[in-house]
Amino acid sequence: TAGEDANCGHGGIVGSRSESINVQDTNFGNVQRTYFLNVPPVPKGQKMPAVLGLHGQGGSGREFASSSTYDSLGNASGWLTIYPDAMTDEPTNNSGWNCGTNNDDSTCVPGTNNTLC
Repeated sequence: TAGEDANCGHGGIVGSRSESINVQDTNFGNVQRTYFLNVPPVPKGQKMPAVLGLHGQGGSGREFASSSTYDSLGNASGWLTIYPDAMTDEPTNNSGWNCGTNNDDSTCVPGTNNTLC
């Protein structure tokens, strides 16, 4: 019905916000990971693809989201945009992904290589 279509997925929570999850990392133990999330207005129960946006060295998910057009494209096309924050490097307190460093593809997102990271 028209009323149900007005209720969007994810419990009706549409828009951008910061989130966090706890994950068990094999190298670092229990780690709280933060990310910035944008949920488009879609009918309740509709499945959505997701786009993952990885910020540059020293940045954050929120900063990358504000400098890209992914959210507006995702809202128009019906996909989630997820911008995770990288873990902070010590002692510089600088965040980064270190993907593909020294041609080491094992640090990349699975299915990519150092030319795509």
